[in-house]
Amino acid sequence: MVYVPVADINNAKMINMQENIGYSIVDIPADPKGSEVIVIMDCLVMPKFGCSTEDVLKRIKEILLSHKPKIFGVCFMNIFERMELTKIIPYDILIQLWKQLLKRIYETEVGSFY
Repeated sequence: MVYVPVADINNAKMINMQENIGYSIVDIPADPKGSEVIVIMDCLVMPKFGCSTEDVLKRIKEILLSHKPKIFGVCFMNIFERMELTKIIPYDILIQLWKQLLKRIYETEVGSFY
């Protein structure tokens, strides 16, 4: 697995399993080209972090040159939809964690009162 900070392929690092810790980003350069899956986290495209939608699309296109990986979006509070990124980025799977979290809270906490 490869971690690409702020959509900067030149600073990509390996994600390795660390004993008694779990998966962790390690200081080993990596090449994301050839990846089977791209996971885009919502914080990457939030304006306060300074990574534009155009930068993210440029990096996706660089990876797409050799093949077609699956593109997963993982976000809270519908940020991709509110920024209209669902119209721009060709997600194969979009996971809305906020909706899932609220559903889970409602079913376990509120639902238990009925």
